[in-house]
Amino acid sequence: MDCSAILVNYRGAADTAAAARSAIAGAPGLEVLVVDNSADDVEFNSLKHLLPSKVQLLRASHNLGFGRACNLAFNDSESEFVFLVKPDVKIFPDCISILIDAL
Repeated sequence: MDCSAILVNYRGAADTAAAARSAIAGAPGLEVLVVDNSADDVEFNSLKHLLPSKVQLLRASHNLGFGRACNLAFNDSESEFVFLVKPDVKIFPDCISILIDAL
């Protein structure tokens, strides 16, 4: 699957990790990138602990805002399709493959 999901975390490590896990469960070949926008060592370490090992975690030097944080991760992705995922969602099985088929 040539697809990435980008999530931006801001002081919501548990929700972000749950959304990342649901993305992986719904599309096992999915590349998942998480940008921590919190600029907080405790939050960053919590994310490192909660996220699955296959998730790429990027650290912003300060709160970049959602769009700029997505752009930071977008530069690290080489996928044909990139989904911007809010950290408070749950991705249902087959959702991503259905979206890709529609595109």
